[in-house]
Amino acid sequence: MLKKFAFGFAAASLAFTAPVIAQEEEEARTTYRIEYLNFAPGGAEKWNEAMTTYVNPARAELGFPSQEVHWLMAGDWEIMIVTEMPNGLAVLDKHQGARWDALDKNIAARIGTEAEAMALKAEIDGMIQGRMVTYSHTHP
Repeated sequence: MLKKFAFGFAAASLAFTAPVIAQEEEEARTTYRIEYLNFAPGGAEKWNEAMTTYVNPARAELGFPSQEVHWLMAGDWEIMIVTEMPNGLAVLDKHQGARWDALDKNIAARIGTEAEAMALKAEIDGMIQGRMVTYSHTHP
């Protein structure tokens, strides 16, 4: 009886430590930024036009990950934007500023001037009535 208990205890111990051991050997996780948006009437069309015409081509040219847009059919939000973060949460580091500055300049060049780009950004921001951002990652 004691041998069965010892074997059972050893098996249970292994079952609980196996995930810990596996975590040390697992592949890197993929991190995502998930943004939910609601728009004022007509805002979704203007937002989509700006993203398609200016932002997405600039992101692609500079090697930023593409954004996957989901038009939601239920719930409190109109759209959900899922963007892979290749460097994980390090992309939020203030030292990444040069990369974001390059994106802003690329978008401005597509629109015309920095002033026109800022005006379009302000217009679109004014059409967004609600925003929520969260982050997730995969479990390999």
